[in-house]
Amino acid sequence: MKKIPLLILCLVITAGFFGFCCVNQIQQDYAGIYRGAIHLPAFFPSENFLIAVQIILLALVGIAVWFILERQINPNRKKNVLINTLILLGLIFCWNFLMFNTGNLTGALVLVIAGIILGLIVLSMAWLVDHRAGYLMIPINVWIIYLIILNISLTVLN
Repeated sequence: MKKIPLLILCLVITAGFFGFCCVNQIQQDYAGIYRGAIHLPAFFPSENFLIAVQIILLALVGIAVWFILERQINPNRKKNVLINTLILLGLIFCWNFLMFNTGNLTGALVLVIAGIILGLIVLSMAWLVDHRAGYLMIPINVWIIYLIILNISLTVLN
């Protein structure tokens, strides 16, 4: 019975808190990304699709964190994975902030390039702790690669 409240807590922190912050940035869209202030490439996702993908990916990270917390391993190793995962979640929020609040395309590009490096580190660390957690980190890394391509095209177009 102890496992379910921990899973709910992980999902509330990742998909709930970070998801709310990211969705809020996208919906406010102070930079006018979806209102035509910036030329968008043809493959730029719609607002609803972007929100849905980010919530799903953050939920997958929450489940991966739950797998890591459930594993009986060295506490320092577990702490290192969780801290790096938290930094990755903060990086995702910062990308949303730079993109949709300030419209800083170059800063967002630099951030996602750092994000792929951190994402691969988190993926390998999570995989070493629990293979299921590592597999759940693969979609977030694929998404970050897509964001790199998206940001490069946005920077070139604008």
